[in-house]
Amino acid sequence: VRVVVVVDTSGSMSERELGAALEQIDSILKSVSAREGLVVLAVDAEVHVTKQVFRANEVRLVGGGGTDMVVGIRAAEGLRPKPEVVIVLTDGYTPWPNVPPRGIRVVAGLIGEGSVSVPEWMKAVQINVSPTLGHRSTTP
Repeated sequence: VRVVVVVDTSGSMSERELGAALEQIDSILKSVSAREGLVVLAVDAEVHVTKQVFRANEVRLVGGGGTDMVVGIRAAEGLRPKPEVVIVLTDGYTPWPNVPPRGIRVVAGLIGEGSVSVPEWMKAVQINVSPTLGHRSTTP
């Protein structure tokens, strides 16, 4: 299964939430082919980084502006080879596409305690944030 991860790097994502996103990427990497790695997009209101990674510490979480995960999902949809699953790691305070991307399952990993909703065509998973997280791993 070709999986792409879109990470919300907007200003509303705290250091702890970004740390939780990196933990999730690490877990996802353990379940995908080590040969292929994982494509990760860092997105706020625009795509800042699209990078194939093999370890979570290779992820560049660049952003800090407004939030629009529609941009990230559409960018993932345009990748070749086309992903079968797009996982969006976000606090959920974002617009969502009105219609699902064709042939792609989208899962929202909702990080933190907020009560946000996602479109009914999207699967949502709540991700709790550990109080010990808090270091934003970025590479300028």
